[in-house]
Amino acid sequence: MKRWCAVVVACGLLSAPYIDWQLTAAVPLPGGTFWNMNVPVADAVALLALVTSLPSLLRRRPDALQVLEGAAWLCLWGIGAFAAHHGDGLPGAGPDGLHTLLRKPIFLCLAWRVGFADCVRRGAMGGRVQSTLQGLTVSALLCAAVLFGSSAARIGSGEAFWWRAIEGLTNNHKTLAVFLAPLLPLVSLVSWPAAAAIGVALVLSWSKAAWVTALYGVGWVVLPRRVRAWSLGAGAAISLLAMAALPYLARSVEQIDSLRSRMSLNKRAIAMFWDHPWVGYGAGSNVRYELSTFPDYRVNGVDAHGVFAKLSSEFGCLGLCAWLVANGAIALRISRATCGGSRASRLDDAIWGCFLALNLNLLTSTETFSQTHWAILGVLTGLSSRRR
Repeated sequence: MKRWCAVVVACGLLSAPYIDWQLTAAVPLPGGTFWNMNVPVADAVALLALVTSLPSLLRRRPDALQVLEGAAWLCLWGIGAFAAHHGDGLPGAGPDGLHTLLRKPIFLCLAWRVGFADCVRRGAMGGRVQSTLQGLTVSALLCAAVLFGSSAARIGSGEAFWWRAIEGLTNNHKTLAVFLAPLLPLVSLVSWPAAAAIGVALVLSWSKAAWVTALYGVGWVVLPRRVRAWSLGAGAAISLLAMAALPYLARSVEQIDSLRSRMSLNKRAIAMFWDHPWVGYGAGSNVRYELSTFPDYRVNGVDAHGVFAKLSSEFGCLGLCAWLVANGAIALRISRATCGGSRASRLDDAIWGCFLALNLNLLTSTETFSQTHWAILGVLTGLSSRRR
């Protein structure tokens, strides 16, 4: 069974970066109609991991932090279900809101955070941690190669500061960059040249959010423990501010337009939160809500950039608090499992640094309910619980 878990983990790691790599099928329905089904390959693997892990999960006794985390997730899901029914005509109400709630927060948490993490845990037991890290490194290098090729084509066509879809893999090359950036602390344990190659791909991607995350992760593993907490915190704050100034310093029309688009997205999130501050508009409403004031209407259909904008507008204050409790419980479990301080091994230290970088990544990205975030979270929680 451990060998099977290792195979599932390898398939999950190889497919996780690509949100548009999908399995498609036309399912016949009564009346001669068809249901066109499309499922990301990574989510199909995560579902297989959940089914594989069910017997093991039923035998394990959850600790207090797991119970707290589970209760917080149930609260978040309940708030989302309530928001889907608390008003007719709202963007996140009705069947669409319930479908998004089931497909995104609920499925991603159960499949990746629970099922895939348990497969990682069992696959990493018995001295197989290095194999898991090597598989993660291979997946990251393949993703970096795809990103490098896309960036070379983009720069060669004179669109260095713009974004580009990669047909059949992702609708925006920057999703690959934000997947790679938090992984550098773990990849560096296997090979620093591999980490450097990934760094080059991140630079060429021109994803400023990925740059900040990558610098934080690398700083975590190279700076002395006594100075890295305050120095990296200050560096992250300065870097996030510099992200806003860089488009004007570079005098790039594309980057200035992108920055203004993000400001419009923040205005939309504020308007949604102001209308329904307690439970929000419902799951998935960010891409359906229309802000019609000029010039902000031009960003309709684009998801919120940043976890706080996403959660506060779709789930309100109550949902944001539930998410903070759930993520805080995960942080406490990983922190306890990785010892912390001077007692931490290099692997434990890298796991904790990767978790911090992963959450820094969420502040400016659209990965809150995406496999590119939850797959890494599953790896981290699985590795941190390998000794239990």
